[in-house]
Amino acid sequence: MTWAAKLGSGSQSALPAAFEPDRLGPSERVHRSRTFGKIALAIGGAGLLVCVAGAFFDRAELFESYLFAWWFFLGISLGSLSILMIHQLTGGAWGRVLEAPLRAVIAPLPLLAVLFLPLIVGHADLYIWARPADFGEPALLQAKNWYLNPTFFWARAIVYFAVWIVLGHVLGRLLDRRIDRVSDHSPGETRGDRAAGRATSEIAAERDVEGSGAGRTQRQLRTISIAGLIAYALTITFASIDWIMSLTPAWYSTGFGLLIMVGQTMAAFAFAIVHSVWMRHGAATATTRSKLPPGSSSGSLLSTPENFNDLGNLLLMLVMTWAYLAFTQYLITWAENLPHEIVWYLPRTQTSWKWIGIFLVVFHFAAPFVLLLFRLIKRNAGLLAALAGALLFAHWVDALWLVAPTFRGDGFRLYWTDIAATVGIGGIWLGIVLSALSEFDLRMPAEIETPADAEPPEVGRG
Repeated sequence: MTWAAKLGSGSQSALPAAFEPDRLGPSERVHRSRTFGKIALAIGGAGLLVCVAGAFFDRAELFESYLFAWWFFLGISLGSLSILMIHQLTGGAWGRVLEAPLRAVIAPLPLLAVLFLPLIVGHADLYIWARPADFGEPALLQAKNWYLNPTFFWARAIVYFAVWIVLGHVLGRLLDRRIDRVSDHSPGETRGDRAAGRATSEIAAERDVEGSGAGRTQRQLRTISIAGLIAYALTITFASIDWIMSLTPAWYSTGFGLLIMVGQTMAAFAFAIVHSVWMRHGAATATTRSKLPPGSSSGSLLSTPENFNDLGNLLLMLVMTWAYLAFTQYLITWAENLPHEIVWYLPRTQTSWKWIGIFLVVFHFAAPFVLLLFRLIKRNAGLLAALAGALLFAHWVDALWLVAPTFRGDGFRLYWTDIAATVGIGGIWLGIVLSALSEFDLRMPAEIETPADAEPPEVGRG
């Protein structure tokens, strides 16, 4: 008797929720993606129109809101790019689960480059170094003028986006080629391979099937991922200096770029988990479970608790790393207590913005950290997705906390333009993501079914 049959014997309700079959097939997922994509585009277009109208009421306020909302969605796309490259070097079934949503989230990068253009119009409203007459430390501004000047500022932005877009395009082409080249070699899988939950592409790459080119493509993916991660680390470090840190020209932190990288990766990971569960897992009803024949496969690769457990562990690691870097940056600044360093923290700790900081300590670190210690949370798709969604909202608050206190130094205020910019940029961004996902759903090979004679995952896995 198979373990699935053992679980189902006597009562079908004994089947664990994490092993329930997907309710939506590929065609239904494509239809859902396209439908919600159109709705998101419509809402996003309306939001951007509201933002345009808001420029006539308070131009500076609009650009403050626009910057942090744009930065938030850019971070998810860049974080997705970094996760895809990391997976090419490490492997693992967890990357198979998230590959389609991660690739879809990279698709809006050209759009985000276009949406950066309004910041060219409003850069003088945002960056005090672009208004020398308003800056109280002319000697400091003169010392940094070689770097903080509009011409060099925009030239660097062009380089950043060129690197990110080209990197995403090349990585996507290689991933498509790998799918095409291994699709004819899936019969080469062994039952042990399938029981281990290994993707066909990984198996073919390891064996380097003669004439398939899968092994060569995988080596190319690893090479581009090594170079790409270095390029990502360099470009996002300088981009965070340019677009966020230079809002306060007197302040600097050598760990700020790394903090931004980890935060982006965490946000991308959280979004991919939410999206995967929402689009593909679905809460199966008792009627759905009752249709499982005795001894049949209890679910697909996506539905195994082992993979959810891995996703939860990786998310926990990112939460801990983000908190470590954020605390280290604050501790060093507090210990040295130098005027040019504390200037960034003063409005964030000495005004009502401190409550937002406390919110981030609790909901961006403490609560997720504690909850992700429990296997019950990590092995349940719905609970893990809910936690990832809450963490994604906390990261939106973090993006607000990075930008807004510089302009609202007297205390916390949430403007209507903050919501309008988030809805506008987010709607267009999400519409493109869902449209891209519908294409990937048509191209991605079917998920590996758990064989009927496979044993359940080890109970003691952390």
